[in-house]
Amino acid sequence: YHYTMDNNDRHDRLRELEALKDMFASSQGSARFELGLQLADSLISTADYAWAQSIIEDIRPLAPDQERAALLSLRLGRINLRLSRYDQAYHYLGQALSQLAGSPESLDLFMVYHDLSWMFYRQGQIAKARSYLEGAELVLDMRSDREPGIEQALADILHVSALIEASSANHDLALNLLEDERRIRQRLGDSDRLASVYNKIGGIHQAKGDMIKAFDYLCRALDIATHCGDRFREAVVLKNLGEVHHSLGDLEQAEDCYARSLSLSSEIGNRLGQAFAQGGLGRLEISRGHYPQAEEHLLSALEIVRQMNYPDRESSLM
Repeated sequence: YHYTMDNNDRHDRLRELEALKDMFASSQGSARFELGLQLADSLISTADYAWAQSIIEDIRPLAPDQERAALLSLRLGRINLRLSRYDQAYHYLGQALSQLAGSPESLDLFMVYHDLSWMFYRQGQIAKARSYLEGAELVLDMRSDREPGIEQALADILHVSALIEASSANHDLALNLLEDERRIRQRLGDSDRLASVYNKIGGIHQAKGDMIKAFDYLCRALDIATHCGDRFREAVVLKNLGEVHHSLGDLEQAEDCYARSLSLSSEIGNRLGQAFAQGGLGRLEISRGHYPQAEEHLLSALEIVRQMNYPDRESSLM
C-alpha cells in the first residue's frame, strides 16, 4: 500500500510555511499574535517543538484576553505532552482549564479536556482518562451538531475512546470506533490525522496476532506521516513496524525500523520514544544471542524511564 499526496499539495504546504514565517517576522500587535499562533501550529505538526515554543513565548505578552492566552497554554501543554513531559503538560493544560473557566461551551475547552484524557491514557491512568474524556463530551453536548469544528471534535473523541478501549483489550470495539473516526477524517480531508488512525488500527491487529493486517495499516500510517512531515508520528510508527518485523523473524528490517525511530525521537527530543526504540533494539539483540549489546540498549532505556518516573515501563524493562 502506498499513500500518495499530490506533489502540488506538498509544495503548497512549504510555500504556506515560508509565507507565514515572512509575515510573522514583519508583523506587530494583534496581527503578530494571530500569525504566531498559526506558525506555532505548523511547527508543532512537524515536531519542531523548540521553535514552536519560542514563538509562543514571543507572542505570550500580546494575548488580548484570557481566552486567547489559553490557546498558548493549550499548545504548550500539547508540546510537553508529545515530549512525554507529563508534569509540565499537566501544568500548562491546567492553566488553560482555569483560563477557559468562563467559556463552558468553548471548543478550546474541549481540546483541553481531550489532551488531559490523552495524557492520562499515555500514563496508564485509565480511570482519569475516562473522566476527562467525559468532560470533553459534556462540552460537545452544549454545542450544535451543525457548527464548524464539531465533526473534527467528534473524530477526536472517537480516537481517544478507541485508545482507552484497546488498553482494556476491547479490541473489536476499539476497531469499530477507529473505523468511524477514519470515515470522518476522510470526509473532512484530514489526511494528516489518518496516520494516527492507521497506526492505532495496526497496533490493535498486532495485539490480536494478525501481523499481516498490522503490517498493512502501519505501512499506510508511515507513508502518510512521512509525506506530512510529522516526525513524531513517523517515529512511533517505525517503532511499531520494528515490532512487527521482529515478530515475523525479519531481524534486519526490525533493526532498521528501531534505529530510525531512535534517531527521529532523539532529533525531536522525545525521550520516551528513545526509550521504546532502545527497548526494541535490546529485545532484538536478545533474539540474536548478543547479550552484552542487549543489556546496553536495555540499560539505556531503563535510565531514561527512571529519570522520567515511568514505573510501568521501568518494570517491563527490568
